[in-house]
Amino acid sequence: MKGFIALMSVIIVSIILLGLALSGSTLAFFSRFNGLDQESYRQAQALARSCANEALLQLAQNYSYAAGHQLLTLGTERCYIESITTLNSTATQKEVEIQTSANYHSAFATLTMIAVIQDPSTGTPQQATIPVVIQAAY
Repeated sequence: MKGFIALMSVIIVSIILLGLALSGSTLAFFSRFNGLDQESYRQAQALARSCANEALLQLAQNYSYAAGHQLLTLGTERCYIESITTLNSTATQKEVEIQTSANYHSAFATLTMIAVIQDPSTGTPQQATIPVVIQAAY
């Protein structure tokens, strides 16, 4: 009877230790994927910012530039200039809202930027301020 109790104790302790080892290794395995998801999201954000910068460049080169769901290829990746909407306009400048989006692996990011663009034909350029709102979607 003593041997049976010892054997059962060893089996129970072994099952508990096996469960702890299994849960620890599973946690480590899935934490690697969380890090990968975060990196994918950072890449998607960078792509969306790149599209916004491209839209600003296009507006600087062509004051009347307007885009709607325009695909941009950056190396092997792609992003979209979803829209450029004029919010306010005067004779010398306009306030525009630029919306961009990007998808990198399983991560999706959208960016909304509001910029004040001065008409280059109206005189001396002034310093611009650009408030940026980043909207995230996983």
